[in-house]
Amino acid sequence: MAVIYHGFKRNPIRNWLSAWRKRLPLTWRLRVWKGISQKVMERQLSEGNQPLFKSVELETRTRCNSSCSFCAAAIQFDQRPDIRMPEETYLKILDELASLGYTGNIKFFVNNEPLLDARTPQFISWARSQVPGAKTEVHTNGLKLNARNGQELLEAGLDILIINNYSQEGKLHRGVQEFLSETAPKYPNCHIEVHLRQLDQQLLNRGGTAPNGLKLEKALPLPCVLPFDEMVVTADGRVSICCQDHNFAHVTGNVNHQTLEEIWFGEAFTQVRAELKQGNRQHPLCQGCDFRGYKEEHLNGSESLRNRLVGDLLQG
Repeated sequence: MAVIYHGFKRNPIRNWLSAWRKRLPLTWRLRVWKGISQKVMERQLSEGNQPLFKSVELETRTRCNSSCSFCAAAIQFDQRPDIRMPEETYLKILDELASLGYTGNIKFFVNNEPLLDARTPQFISWARSQVPGAKTEVHTNGLKLNARNGQELLEAGLDILIINNYSQEGKLHRGVQEFLSETAPKYPNCHIEVHLRQLDQQLLNRGGTAPNGLKLEKALPLPCVLPFDEMVVTADGRVSICCQDHNFAHVTGNVNHQTLEEIWFGEAFTQVRAELKQGNRQHPLCQGCDFRGYKEEHLNGSESLRNRLVGDLLQG
């Protein structure tokens, strides 16, 4: 599979769309988001009962090495202690995923840079061996990526690599260039995407924790699929409602003391799902969150088109 590049050129149609969206009334955007969210939710619960998570995100070390102005994990903002996930905790998670016959994605990132944990290739290898039906996925900012450690990731059996290359100059980091020219061509079965992005972008407000994020005056009247779809685990074993909870302040359980199923089908998750299913974002984390309620991967073709027309962010 060829490497897929995003954000390297702005074509006239995309420029026109961006300008047009900025003139859209906020009510239009919310109406489209609500309609799509409801459809996504219907598909998610099509069999009536809450299914097992399709994605498990693992923050094996609580540290990042970038200075992005939109992220509380950036080196100039982060107040979290530097914690590494014990191998016993990680292996417990793999054992339980294997016993569940898990076929979703195992993702080695949350609010961190996975290449700062030297164990990541070994963790990927263990996941491929113990949970063969799952796909392994890494998102990296590319600052530590190079031809050598990139090969270690791919040789370990990585299925998906997303490189979010942040810079002010609009150029690829040298190590990313080396990886793409020397290593990536040797592994055509790995899905690789490269996103060229700005350090000072304004993105989602991450439940109100993003340093430059939009502050909401009131909660959005939208459902949200994240607590129905993903399990997010930080280095000390805590599980949060979703990936927007930067500080893991809203804990639903701890994998060191409970099974994945006990947490996923437990009272904390069940309660927040009941609220979000009705478009009620009164939970403390959800009140200040500007996430539209779904990801691109949840959409069919027509829904994706409608979403592109109105955009991903409230501010256009």
